[in-house]
Amino acid sequence: MSALVLLLLAAYANSFRVPFLLDDEAAITGNESIHDLSRLGRVFSPAPSTTVEGRPIANFSLAINYAISGARVEGYHAVNFIIHAGAMLLLFGIVRRTLKSDARFKDWAEWIACGVAGVWALHPIQTESVTYIVQRVESLMGFFYLLTL
Repeated sequence: MSALVLLLLAAYANSFRVPFLLDDEAAITGNESIHDLSRLGRVFSPAPSTTVEGRPIANFSLAINYAISGARVEGYHAVNFIIHAGAMLLLFGIVRRTLKSDARFKDWAEWIACGVAGVWALHPIQTESVTYIVQRVESLMGFFYLLTL
């Protein structure tokens, strides 16, 4: 499992300095609701016409990021990486547990789960999960979905 996380870190290490893209600016530097963490009512009610409208948990996570690192992109990418790595580990656990319950796959469950989680996490389509900051909205949804399983 830790090898998967290290492999993921190696794959995304160069993306931690990617600047704000597309609607990142509007959702972070232009989103006044995340600039003051002490006003939780406002944090949990993101401004209309932003990417985080109707997504209070995502907006709250951006507010925490903003309180810690302001407009420096590295912190946002680090949190996106943690969410993505967490989802990968959840997928690994789901696949492993499912396969261990079947005698035919019991001996190979760990390896198959590692392969499935690795392919999913390292697939090029997942690049936006870490490099595009506001993609956190979708990453959080996937993370919580896997967590419910």
